[in-house]
Amino acid sequence: MKQNYKCMIMLLLMSLIGSEGFAEPLKKDNIQEAEAAYAQQDLKQAEALYLQVLQKTPNHFLSNARLGSLYLGINQPAKAVAYFKQAIAVNKKYSQDLNQQLALAYQLSADYDNAITVYYDLLKREKKNSAEVAVYQKKINECIAGKQLMANPLKVKVDNLGALVNSASVDHVPVLTANDNTILFTSQRSKDLRKPTATSDEDIFMINRMEENWSSPARLKEPFNTPSHEAILAVTADGNKMYFYSNKNGKGDIYESKKEKDNVWQAPVKLGSNINTKHHELSFVLSADNNFAFFSSDRPGGYGGLDLYMSIADGNGNWSEAINLGPNINTVYDEDAPFLSADNNMLYFSSKGHNTIGGYDIFKSTINGAVWSLAQNMGVPINSPYDDAFYVQTQDGKVAYFSSDRPGGFGESDIYSVEKEEVIASTEPEEMIGPYTAMVGDDDLEAIMPALTKAQAAQVNQTRKFMGYVIDAKTNDTLAARITLLDKTLFNTDVQVETTPEGYFELELDKDKTYGLLIESNGYQIRSQMLNQPEGNDAENFTAMLQPDSVAVSRLALQNIQFYPNQEFIKSYSLAELDWLYTYLLDNPQVDAVITDYRNTEDTVQDKKKLNQQRAASVIKYLNAKGLEPGRIRFAAKNTKPLPAKNEMAMGLVINLEPTE
Repeated sequence: MKQNYKCMIMLLLMSLIGSEGFAEPLKKDNIQEAEAAYAQQDLKQAEALYLQVLQKTPNHFLSNARLGSLYLGINQPAKAVAYFKQAIAVNKKYSQDLNQQLALAYQLSADYDNAITVYYDLLKREKKNSAEVAVYQKKINECIAGKQLMANPLKVKVDNLGALVNSASVDHVPVLTANDNTILFTSQRSKDLRKPTATSDEDIFMINRMEENWSSPARLKEPFNTPSHEAILAVTADGNKMYFYSNKNGKGDIYESKKEKDNVWQAPVKLGSNINTKHHELSFVLSADNNFAFFSSDRPGGYGGLDLYMSIADGNGNWSEAINLGPNINTVYDEDAPFLSADNNMLYFSSKGHNTIGGYDIFKSTINGAVWSLAQNMGVPINSPYDDAFYVQTQDGKVAYFSSDRPGGFGESDIYSVEKEEVIASTEPEEMIGPYTAMVGDDDLEAIMPALTKAQAAQVNQTRKFMGYVIDAKTNDTLAARITLLDKTLFNTDVQVETTPEGYFELELDKDKTYGLLIESNGYQIRSQMLNQPEGNDAENFTAMLQPDSVAVSRLALQNIQFYPNQEFIKSYSLAELDWLYTYLLDNPQVDAVITDYRNTEDTVQDKKKLNQQRAASVIKYLNAKGLEPGRIRFAAKNTKPLPAKNEMAMGLVINLEPTE
């Protein structure tokens, strides 16, 4: 992630050199020297020279912009903020480009509220069909996820493995051997270990546990390391096979090397076509019994970008055709770096999708039969707004290792350890407040912990927070709105929530209930949405987009009104939304409801029009029985423009709200 930031920052700022935005009085000494140092990536010298310019001319646009980008590029985003803000204040012409970097600096500093504000400002400037709209919406969702995860940090200790292991370059992809005492990893450090400079290719290194510390890294010899690029991926539990990535043939593939009886490793062999393709295969891991392989690939037919796949061993050294792990794991973004727990029940991986807080985050998923659960974010401080990936753990699961390019490391990417924190409450009586109970833990150490009542215990981890914004689908402006939460478990309207004037809302939901949402704002079409709750405790966030009510006929797709497949019978939980529709029509006598369609993906009947007519009759009968005046709702099948099958917001009972005749 950091590598991408550096490229983006350099291209943006270099593209502005010589433009009229920099046509300001410049002295030939410091500023020209600073520019030369910046162009040559002598960042320490450039920093000192730009600061000298700003001491004399605090509003110097170029120096402020350059320093902001410089600090952002060297993982000091909080320091970059002030310089970006000053540059924007001095020259509004380039505020769009600099605001992108300012928002990113806020996000990387975990200042999510300010990041959201700037991202929304950028979003409002974009045209509806601009590609940047989706980019900014995703960044906003990342910041919302970051806010929630920071509010509920994990009780774990994350430590850098230190300068003896990590270099000034890239160190990543830790791989544990079965005894947990050896780590193989990939590094871009110079082949001369006395030199801190990086090389263009990566090699495989090894460290061993030395009591409480790790040994100095040792570079593996051939056949693992060659003049080309190699990266370690996996080692079998018996230590007799090693898998690694190599681009020695000009494209990345996964290779296997076997250890012979005399402890000599054979020449690497590329895995077969069910694993390797003409596309990119980057990561690979085996189950503990060597019967299953998990790997990443950007081959066609996936959900987008890199996807995770599984292949099954046939017992003869061959792998089955790859199986995509499905939408609970894979997204339209990149998924990579799989790792399977020792009991084969938990898959860990990294993703740029789901509810990531920026870059790659580490997720986990459990398997139930043949189905993987919806990916769950591992949380903060394991994850950061930077790239966090290649998570592995010891056999007992008590210690884990991963790589990250977060600030505070020794190089561009470092290897970190994760351990659970042991917190023992004080036993001093005067420091205790409320009811306490004694608990015996490891080594018979007695910990005094607050006692929970049965009611309190029942509430632990029983709720999930949903957060987001309501925005205008055409202008991307935020909207104040009213949200009706439909408790579909109890078949009634549960609660109504008003957003802030900026359109922000938070909902605290019971995890064991099914909900629907109705979102209303004056001058906009009503939005009806089903709320599917994933497994786990992670918060969910989304952006609700409302269409302006600028035409005589408003069209609704009421997602929370559902029928049994191929039947006209209404599902019981739909009554809450039908009751809302009844109240809405009573409160708005100037409009009538016309049912035109019912869209779903479950029906298989041929005569869809007849089925829709029967379903409409069921709805009309229910509303008339409640007291709605006959004629206020009717059925009239219309030839509407087909909507994409994947457009979830188009699913449900389609109703036109038309002026009363």
